[in-house]
Amino acid sequence: MVIASRYLEGARSEDDDIITSLGNRLFTYTVNLLYGGHYTDAMVIYRAYRKVMVQELGLDREDAHAFPERLFRTKISWEPLLSVRAAKAKLRITEIPGDEPPRIGGERKLKIV
Repeated sequence: MVIASRYLEGARSEDDDIITSLGNRLFTYTVNLLYGGHYTDAMVIYRAYRKVMVQELGLDREDAHAFPERLFRTKISWEPLLSVRAAKAKLRITEIPGDEPPRIGGERKLKIV
């Protein structure tokens, strides 16, 4: 999997604020600590991966999100689950720097806190 990280040298996020930046970094640190990952940005949506990874990591199953969504009382996208499960499975992961432009068309729908 190749991830376009907003936190590698030279990249930036124009969509992050102090809360989301701190949350992203805390989640990334936790994933790295618990699962031996080497991410700088475990939450970013900009990724390239083989389609078969979806099945290999169980993200195509109806229950793939059930436990974390109940635990955190929010909808969870694939990105954090993909980061956790790929690190846990010791898959080959590479990051490249990539900018995130400002959000177009409104506010985020994710519950931040």
